[in-house]
Amino acid sequence: MRFQDFGIDPRLISSIEHLGFEKATEVQEAAIPLILGGCDIMATSQTGSGKTIAYGLPILQRMLKQRRFEHRAVRAVILAPTRELAIQVHANMKHLGMSLDYQIQLIIGRESFQHQEKLLRKNPEVLIATPGRLLDHIRGKTISLEHLEFLVLDEADRMLDMGFRDDVSAISNSAPNVKRQTMLFSATLEHVDVANICNQVLRAPERIEINRSNDQHEKIEQRLHFSDNLTHKEEQLVHIAKTEDYRQLLIFTATKSDTERLAKLLVDNDINATSINGDMLQNQRKRTLEDFRRGRVEVLVATDVAARGLDIRTLSHVINFDLPINPEDFIHRTGRTGRAGATGIAISLVSPKDWTSFGKIESYLKIKLKCTMLEGFEAKFKGLKPKPTKKRLPASNKGRPTKLARKGDKNAPQHKSNSAPKQAKKQSMRDSLASAIDGGFAPLKRKPRAEIIDDGHEED
Repeated sequence: MRFQDFGIDPRLISSIEHLGFEKATEVQEAAIPLILGGCDIMATSQTGSGKTIAYGLPILQRMLKQRRFEHRAVRAVILAPTRELAIQVHANMKHLGMSLDYQIQLIIGRESFQHQEKLLRKNPEVLIATPGRLLDHIRGKTISLEHLEFLVLDEADRMLDMGFRDDVSAISNSAPNVKRQTMLFSATLEHVDVANICNQVLRAPERIEINRSNDQHEKIEQRLHFSDNLTHKEEQLVHIAKTEDYRQLLIFTATKSDTERLAKLLVDNDINATSINGDMLQNQRKRTLEDFRRGRVEVLVATDVAARGLDIRTLSHVINFDLPINPEDFIHRTGRTGRAGATGIAISLVSPKDWTSFGKIESYLKIKLKCTMLEGFEAKFKGLKPKPTKKRLPASNKGRPTKLARKGDKNAPQHKSNSAPKQAKKQSMRDSLASAIDGGFAPLKRKPRAEIIDDGHEED
């Protein structure tokens, strides 16, 4: 569908066209009519499918059509799990609302509380925030959600995994539920805490499930290459960065120190690269991401801090230098490319230490992934075979018959046991005792002389 088909205000249509969008994606086509109709929704869709516009566009449309207050007030709150995602959502919402007389502000952690307090005094209509910092302002009475009409939980599963469950509940409880419309977007709705939050904050929600989180993105080509060790991986990485035809490249690694080390390795090999990680100051991270977005830097090495919320259309390639421990992170990492209908390539380097993660990813995706050799940088490693397991009978069944034999049942299976000699001995003793009772005790027989030991003592 075209966005005009939803009956959207021409000013918002102009903003959409300015962003380069003409037709709605699948999640947008499903969500926009429901949100315009005032429904609460719980939705899942693949990363890069256009969720921000799916909820941002109808929220702004409803705000235009609904009653305006005599003074400015916070009417919509969008919660995001990370600062990076919040910054990205804020940028998209600013673009969508650029023709409207709305204040759209960003409130995130690690930034000046006093400066944010000044912004909140202007009573912005739309607020994009991380849960912890927003709750600080609510408790500090620097913000009121008395007139809140729309609440969005973006990437709710990630938010709850990061420990924001109580914060989300407190924020929801601080806003009246009577006229509020709530939207929840998550990679999965099977998450236990997501289900609990849905029951707390949503009212008779409509469910949208475009693609399950473990579905492979159809437009992303997956390439997996065997690696022997760290040194071998580094050689492969430099080769790929030098020879692959990419517009922009994002490299994921496991540790913060590796981001800086690998970026330096690439720079030393004449590759335009930089790094980002959680130890950097917020203004440094913003500057680095902005340089990457604007194409001043071609290659960015990052930890999972950039796995969600980074939306760059020119990002054609992603490399997993280390496979993530959590299979869902594999989806979100590779989903940084192939966004909004574009194609992308995801390359993963698989060494012996990645093999457990590799198995978890296969199990999560419910497909068999094929690892190949990187030409010119072939590995000796070809995967680990699972250890054979020995089948053992349970201890409680050892030495027992498979079927209880009834008295007189000739067809019943016989119980095989090593106790036959003992049973024969017992029977002999019973026969001897019976004989003694019937005819008197027989005299004891002495042992033969052959059993006498030289020292004059009998054997025990």
